[in-house]
Amino acid sequence: MINVNEVSFRKYRFRSRLLLFIGISIIVISPYLLTQSAIWDFFDFSTTGQIGDTIGGITAPFINLLAAVLIYLSFEQQIVANNIQRKALEVQINENKRSESYHILEAQFEEIKKEFYDLKYKRNFDISKIDHPELGKIYFGQEALEEYSQDITLYMDDIHLDVVNFEYSLKYIFLLIETFEERLAQSTLTKNDKTYLAKKFVFLYSAKMKFEIQSINRGSKYIEGKREEFAQINDESYQIGEIINSMFEKYNMDEEDYDI
Repeated sequence: MINVNEVSFRKYRFRSRLLLFIGISIIVISPYLLTQSAIWDFFDFSTTGQIGDTIGGITAPFINLLAAVLIYLSFEQQIVANNIQRKALEVQINENKRSESYHILEAQFEEIKKEFYDLKYKRNFDISKIDHPELGKIYFGQEALEEYSQDITLYMDDIHLDVVNFEYSLKYIFLLIETFEERLAQSTLTKNDKTYLAKKFVFLYSAKMKFEIQSINRGSKYIEGKREEFAQINDESYQIGEIINSMFEKYNMDEEDYDI
């Protein structure tokens, strides 16, 4: 397929060669025609001096005009070349921005995974004085989120102060997820790249976080007169679920494919 730049160059080459041919033809033919007194009585140069001076005087305007036209065409093509170079540079800059944006989003996705797998929940009810059979046990990652969700469903806001450190870690993961979704939506990535990164994240969420985070929401339904701080973690977990739901629609994903 011939692009616009190639068509423009071909037109320029045709015009320049045509003008060059016409100019050379005029330069060659004009001395002969204009010095034929029998044909052009008005242009009788037999008494004007040496024939070389006459021919030079006749052809000089045509040569100068031809040179001016060729210089103009040269400048015109230079402008076209500069525009092509500028557009190519803009394309390269945009490609670099997209590449950088992609790597930033991939790095943030990896950070979300790392923070999730490093998530630590220690069942320590020193403040509430609840005597749990597995008191003091430590859980990590998905298991940590699962045990925490079970405890807040069972004990509700009674254990708020005992789990506040864990909740700060969980809120940080929520913040990373919100930032990831915002950057992905605002990025200049191609549609395919956006969908790929969205699917990677949604699969991680569905496989490792979805049930436990929804458990936090279910626990909040049974809380009456709960403390404001404890209600906040439930509201934030609900917002994360809403973000995931919006991603299904935004990136044309079928929610059933991720219903793990």
